[in-house]
Order: sequence, then C-alpha cells, then structure tokens
Amino acid sequence: MKRYIKSSSLQKKSTIQSSTDTTYTDRFNYRLGGTSRFSVYTKYADDPERFQCQISEIHPYDLAEYYWIKKDQPASAKVIKNGKVAGRIELREYDEDDYEDSNEYIRDIVEYMCRELMSYNSKIEPRIDHT
Repeated sequence: MKRYIKSSSLQKKSTIQSSTDTTYTDRFNYRLGGTSRFSVYTKYADDPERFQCQISEIHPYDLAEYYWIKKDQPASAKVIKNGKVAGRIELREYDEDDYEDSNEYIRDIVEYMCRELMSYNSKIEPRIDHT
C-alpha cells in the first residue's frame, strides 16, 4: 500500500507555498559546518539587487514539518512553516564597496540565512516513520 502525504496548508488560499523548480533558474546544495545541508534554489544570481532564493534544510526520511526561507525582497526574507509566515530575517543590502563582487555578497547572505534557518529548525523534533 502506498502512503501519500497531504499537507492541509495547501488547501488554504492564504498560505505561502514553495515555488516550483521551473520558477528558479539554478539549484545547488549548500553545506554548513560539515553536517547541515541545505537545498538552495536561486533566481537572478548575477544581480544582487534582484537576487531571490528559496532555502530548505535537508532532512532525509524525516516527516516533521520544518521551517524554510523565501527571499523575494531586497533586504529581507520570510521564514515559513505550514504555509504561514513565522518570522522575518533582515538582510544587508548590497553595497559594492563592501564586497569584491556580487558572488561574495550572495554567498554571505545565503550562509546567514542558513544559520538562521538552523536556529529555527533546532527546536523541531524529528519524526521518522519506520514502517
């Protein structure tokens, strides 16, 4: 018998949903501290003023509902859980005098968002299904 996971948050019209793979142009895995892994989808990676991303922590075989981040504004990102905004992260705006290039800025804010996401998710109890 196949099990299907159905999120009740998808049925509400006022929820925030993750974007589809086709919405973003690039995807990469990011490793922080040797053990924590993140999936990062990006758009406008060559333009730090318009840079957008979606970040989620990778928890294989875990059925718990974790927080994830969506950055679609220049200086802030939303922390989302169960389709609702659970918090906001303020980000530094891009200043070309502070960074050698735009890639350095993007690496910096992605790492910062991953650290913040780890902090949010540290309180979540893993739920592994052994059936």
